Amino acid sequence: MRSAAVSYRNPVFRRAAAADPFVLDDRSAHGSYWAFTTGERFPILRSSDLVRWKRAGTAMRRRPSWVVPTGDWHPWAPSVIRVEGTGSTPDGTQTPRYVMYYTGLVATPGDAPGLTNCIGVASASKPDGPYADHGPLDLAELGNSRLPLGMGDADGWGNIDPAPFVDDDGRAYLYVSTDFDCTSGTRVLAPTISVIPLTADRSRAAGPRVPLLRGDQPWEQGPAAPTVEGPSVRKHEGTYYLLYSGGDWRSSYAMGVASGPSPMGPFAKHPGNPILSATTSVLGPGGGRTVVTGPRGGRWIVYHGRDQSNTNPRVLRIDPFSWRAAETPGQPDLPDISGPTSDPQPVVP
Repeated sequence: MRSAAVSYRNPVFRRAAAADPFVLDDRSAHGSYWAFTTGERFPILRSSDLVRWKRAGTAMRRRPSWVVPTGDWHPWAPSVIRVEGTGSTPDGTQTPRYVMYYTGLVATPGDAPGLTNCIGVASASKPDGPYADHGPLDLAELGNSRLPLGMGDADGWGNIDPAPFVDDDGRAYLYVSTDFDCTSGTRVLAPTISVIPLTADRSRAAGPRVPLLRGDQPWEQGPAAPTVEGPSVRKHEGTYYLLYSGGDWRSSYAMGVASGPSPMGPFAKHPGNPILSATTSVLGPGGGRTVVTGPRGGRWIVYHGRDQSNTNPRVLRIDPFSWRAAETPGQPDLPDISGPTSDPQPVVP
């Protein structure tokens, strides 16, 4: 008897690096997937089945005007959300709009010279763009700050790795990692996962940044400070789960989870973290900012990892994602990731 065909083997795209992937399941149709990744003008990959991916250009045609004009401008970790009825055709027909959040490096103005990571916003009429830039994320109702919220605030400075979440009531939130803590009056490197509520059109902040959690577990130690980044949120049976990456992205990278009663927290880390970590053949697995439904209905996490050596590029990977009951009765369920895998897998996405 002939054995069943192997459905996939990681990495599912190896022709180019694909770090920090964020996957848009357009229209939630489970057949049109767009992966937005770290890189110059944000490379895009497209797939109909999560296994076979092809290049689909870049999200932007040019470097945004507000970032540093030369050199590495930190085009990191883009994410895209579809917003219904916010665009229109010449005859007035309402059309969806795609909003992209991304990281860029900006020269800090005013009395705080230097370079700062900042969250920018762009939009397009199609998933693959081109995305028109709208500049740094800012508050809809401007406060006393002279600088945009995407850059920082009085208590935290420099933001990276934006990821949106829309709750069942339609309210939207943007999760980021904030580089520096400023509550002592000086900037201290202390990466912190934060949340920013968004306006109905998803293009501006509806309120201030709220810090949620900081690196404090041994596996989260980065090269200079405990590091937590690459956040994303999922809701499961009334509980909110904050997935995040931690550690040194160049070596000891992994993923953890925290749970809480609302999108604004408070979030408590799972004591059994990390939930996704390196094997002998897959190093630095992380950047898993999206869990999507496959064409056949199963859940899949899309993330990056390096093959066998930390000098290899971060490439696109997928593995099954499910929920399992906590060992302690009354505690929330826990995410279960069947990976990282590198051998042929018989499960069909």
